[in-house]
Amino acid sequence: RSVQLERLMARDHLSREEAAATLEMQLPLTAKRERSHWVIDNSGSLDQTRRQVLALWAQFKSEC
Repeated sequence: RSVQLERLMARDHLSREEAAATLEMQLPLTAKRERSHWVIDNSGSLDQTRRQVLALWAQFKSEC
């Protein structure tokens, strides 16, 4: 959640309070994960995220 807050503040130039209020209006991350088919965790390094994307892309290609 803190990463979400920081990214939102930087992207939209919001105060911490404004960003927190925005996040409070959204569906919680746990609910989003439960509803999703795929999840890419981008909280690590760019290389870790890239590996996840490539693995998922390979899975998509093999299923089509």
